[in-house]
Amino acid sequence: MALIVCPNCGKKISDTASVCIHCGSPASPAPKRGQTLYTGLPVSKRTELETEFFYNIEPDCAVAGTKFANVAFCEKQLKISLSVVYVLFFCAAICGIFNAEIYTGLLFLCALLIFMCFNLMAIICIIIIKAIKIKRLKAMLIAIKRYQVWLAAERNILYSPHFDKKLYASLYSSIKI
Repeated sequence: MALIVCPNCGKKISDTASVCIHCGSPASPAPKRGQTLYTGLPVSKRTELETEFFYNIEPDCAVAGTKFANVAFCEKQLKISLSVVYVLFFCAAICGIFNAEIYTGLLFLCALLIFMCFNLMAIICIIIIKAIKIKRLKAMLIAIKRYQVWLAAERNILYSPHFDKKLYASLYSSIKI
């Protein structure tokens, strides 16, 4: 058993490890005789291979990445909207506290009720978006795994994707095709 350097984080790991214990990225296997490393290819060749696979051979795989990006964008927009509502409600609460008239207090209570309902709906939306995001993430990772298998079988190219998030790496390593 020897120690090698993780290509993602640069820390030492066992050469028998399938993933890095520090960052969770897959450990890159050594290329077999006659096999080309994907990272050694010029960008134009990589783009050509990706286009051939994702748009000609497996067009459904290209859709998976787009859908994942759309869900992530919706999640970001919802969080921004919530932040704006929180700021507006805080400003309204401050105005209601300093104004001692009775109808202002009733308006404040109505606003509080509306705010609680909005928060409940927002929490439900976030939970739904997270579930959709995980489903789309799995579809995207399956597409990447298919691409890896296709490169090895059809083009004799070794492709070892590296992920920034441990969740992505662990889900990817669990996919069997």
